Amino acid sequence: MSAEAGWEPIGRALAEYQRGFHDGVLEVFHDLGGPDPLPVAHFFRGPSQMNRLEREAIRRARGRVLDLGAGVGSHALALQDRGLEVTAVDALPQAVEVMRDRGVIDARLGRWTDLGTDERFDTVLMMMNGAGLAGTLNGMAALLEVLAGVLSENGQILLDSVNLPEVREAQADEEGVPVGDDGRYPGELHYQFSYGGQRGDLVPQLFLDFEQLGRMASGVGLECDLVAEEDDLYLAVMRFAGDAHSP
Repeated sequence: MSAEAGWEPIGRALAEYQRGFHDGVLEVFHDLGGPDPLPVAHFFRGPSQMNRLEREAIRRARGRVLDLGAGVGSHALALQDRGLEVTAVDALPQAVEVMRDRGVIDARLGRWTDLGTDERFDTVLMMMNGAGLAGTLNGMAALLEVLAGVLSENGQILLDSVNLPEVREAQADEEGVPVGDDGRYPGELHYQFSYGGQRGDLVPQLFLDFEQLGRMASGVGLECDLVAEEDDLYLAVMRFAGDAHSP
């Protein structure tokens, strides 16, 4: 199972859209069902087409911004329009090429595991289920530790994810972590993307409930607050404990 091969259908879809084919649709398969259709145009939407949580995250962003898992740069472009300095990072080469074509000034190829401590950011933005980048609970613990290392003293992390009903309904273990019948946290899903009749490999996707996010954030010295909710979606902000800054 190759993560690179798993994301390849999305990369092809994004590149084709940028070349002018605007009717493409991805098929999304996952543990909870599918296929679910996902129009490729969704990745290219402007601020007026974004949901309330995305618009609130863009409003709250300040200082130097790291847009992690930036896709084709829709959030980065909105932040640039606000006059902010944005570093947009994505693991898909096609996405980075599209970002540059669309006008993202600092678009980089990479993953969160590539981040060093030589650069600091005032805002880290992780949208469209930002928790998904971690893949698993263990991955989220490692991701938060890395992010705490690149935050400025008064920095903030803005992340959205989903309170899945399957997580709410699961029994918790002795540490308070919901566990499904298979012994796995119910928000640890596997996704598979198909485009143009070609299906990629399975890739892990994490949908992290807000309570678990708060617990994990505290483990690296971050406080976690709920900013907004929309159905099962939520937007959270994390800051170093004791930082009362509010944009």
